[in-house]
Amino acid sequence: MNNTTFCENCRNDVNFSIKKKNTIRSFKNEEIEFEETFATCNNCENEVFVADLHDCNLFSLYDSYRLKNGILAIEDIRNIPIEAEYSTV
Repeated sequence: MNNTTFCENCRNDVNFSIKKKNTIRSFKNEEIEFEETFATCNNCENEVFVADLHDCNLFSLYDSYRLKNGILAIEDIRNIPIEAEYSTV
């Protein structure tokens, strides 16, 4: 990941630091708590947008929703062996 992004406050490309915090978001009419990763400008400390972190946060939100509701992830479903294909009966 590139370690620079545009800061709207500084009006320039800047280096940023990555931080984490617990967040609660509404998703499918439920309050979901998950760990959010965000970036702050190293010059002014304002939060800045980093697309890769946005995508990471969406996956974290979806994973937390699945965990809360007992829904298997696609990777878990793919790992379930299909016994009928291996049966010699």
